[in-house]
Amino acid sequence: MLQSVAIFSGIAGKTHLACAIAVSAGHSAYFTTLDDMVRKLRAADDTGDLNRQMRTYLRSSVLIIDEVGYLPLDRRDANLVFQVIAPPLRERIRHHHKQWGPHRARLPRPSPS
Repeated sequence: MLQSVAIFSGIAGKTHLACAIAVSAGHSAYFTTLDDMVRKLRAADDTGDLNRQMRTYLRSSVLIIDEVGYLPLDRRDANLVFQVIAPPLRERIRHHHKQWGPHRARLPRPSPS
């Protein structure tokens, strides 16, 4: 099950670094460029096979998305990518919420003027 999503932009050697970190930590990793990911998600969505394609990305414990920000995403493409990265992020939030409990920020009261 996907545990982490790494998104890099504007750093030289990022591809090699991201893959090396994932593999050296003993995680299974899936590497893709954002452009390739969007093309595959769009094609799968058009043929009614989106769930299968999403499972391809979510099967590894680390998903590495390279070349983010080079090409703009339209609303549909952004939604498809969000469907892949949102579930693991929601799961992490649930996990941390269970582990640490709800946190409420205490804001200082405004001082009387």
